[in-house]
Amino acid sequence: MARRVGAFEATLALALLAGCVTVARGAEHELLAGPKTTHFGGWSAAHPPVLEVDSGDVVRLWTVSGEPGGVPLDAWDVPSALRAVWREACGAEDGTQPHRSPPLPHCGNPGPHILTGPVRVRGAKPGDVLRVDVLSATPWVPWGWNAIREGKGALGASRAYGFDAHAGGTYVVPIDLEAMTSTLPWPAGGTVDVTAPFFGQMASLRRRRAAWWARRRPARTAGTWTTSSSAWARRCSSG
Repeated sequence: MARRVGAFEATLALALLAGCVTVARGAEHELLAGPKTTHFGGWSAAHPPVLEVDSGDVVRLWTVSGEPGGVPLDAWDVPSALRAVWREACGAEDGTQPHRSPPLPHCGNPGPHILTGPVRVRGAKPGDVLRVDVLSATPWVPWGWNAIREGKGALGASRAYGFDAHAGGTYVVPIDLEAMTSTLPWPAGGTVDVTAPFFGQMASLRRRRAAWWARRRPARTAGTWTTSSSAWARRCSSG
């Protein structure tokens, strides 16, 4: 079972650390999600930063998420930002690919995650430690989505959760933004609390000469950072 969660508004503090020192809170920035500030799947230092900040600054960063063509517009409230991303990447605002036959996985992009960023910290150099504090993360779209594949993930064949009975597919999961809960649409799914959301992709980027990568070992970084709405929601450091 591969988990993809919905769209979030996250508030983040980014800092370069010289030892274990306390960094004062700096200026605040807002980064909206859209075709010019996001890209599909994988991380690459070839992507130019869409925002530059100083060490200690706070970024209010918006994300969008959804499998192209897998979230019907007549059944779900799809935000205009996500429609715009689909329109530019896929050729239609519902994420379908009317000009391609057959359609390409992820509209021809290297992966399913829609990443907001990169954000560059001025003055960062390879070998520096980049500290990112997630101050808050709040769902802002009333649905998320899950892609279930046979045998994939830690729960891919779990009888306890009923995943072994699924042939696979994509499920759109409703979120109650007032109660901050979600009722999962598969056997034994139940109702879950969404106040501590799961991030699917959050990373610092490799040096610029490195090619695109998605699942390789960490490398030295230069203080450029990107995230998706759908890996860890606690403090993360890389160096």
